[in-house]
Amino acid sequence: MWCPVKPKRCQFHILLVLISIFALNSVAIAQQKYKTTVAASNSEKTLTLGIFPRRNALATIKLFTPLTRYLSEKLDRNVKLVVSKDFSTFWENVSLKKYDIVHFNQYHYVVSHKNYGYEVILKNVEFGEATIAGSIIVRKDSGINSVMDLKGKKVVFGGGPKTMQSYIIARYLLEQGSLEQGGLKHSDYIEDFAKNPPNAIFSAFYKQSDAAGSGDKVLHLKVVTKRTDSTKMKYLMRGEQLPHLPWAVHTSLPPGTP
Repeated sequence: MWCPVKPKRCQFHILLVLISIFALNSVAIAQQKYKTTVAASNSEKTLTLGIFPRRNALATIKLFTPLTRYLSEKLDRNVKLVVSKDFSTFWENVSLKKYDIVHFNQYHYVVSHKNYGYEVILKNVEFGEATIAGSIIVRKDSGINSVMDLKGKKVVFGGGPKTMQSYIIARYLLEQGSLEQGGLKHSDYIEDFAKNPPNAIFSAFYKQSDAAGSGDKVLHLKVVTKRTDSTKMKYLMRGEQLPHLPWAVHTSLPPGTP
């Protein structure tokens, strides 16, 4: 069984449970801290807002520029939006503590909280839901109806090996398979990566791959629906719903900042 720290299968289950509990408890605690500490701040330091590359750079800039302007106005200070071209560049910036405010996935948060001093303050709500799950997505006309049908096929995962839903959970789903048929070993399928989760779905939709590893909400994002027909896609497998994507701040920020 595989995961970033190479645990046994049962340890992976424990990891998922711990991430869920940790994220939920952290959000509740941090939101209370946030309410009691936010005040006007006239600091001259520009706050850096980092957004992980869940979408392409242009879509990310378009989506989060209004938020950046809103924060600048409400905090009465400059806020700079930083968009990374890929996950490795983004993670390098996290590890170097370049972001004051950061939006990333659950695995990113657990590691950055432990090693780099980030504290969660919020989580996403998308399409009316505050949870997200990893999934394997295929075309309805692909003839792929079970995980065993992917043996020898190409699976494109969105992002890289640190993407929570698109790789860690998606790969776990492939290995788990079903009770009736079992799962696939890593060597049973061809693994490839797209720059981000939407691109993984594009590869499956346009038949450049046989399946995509992605968060289940990504299929319904505007950046995806504009370029595909989601009615022609289906979830081959879907994982357990976990707390949605978190937002965090660095603990070096003084009281009075988010």
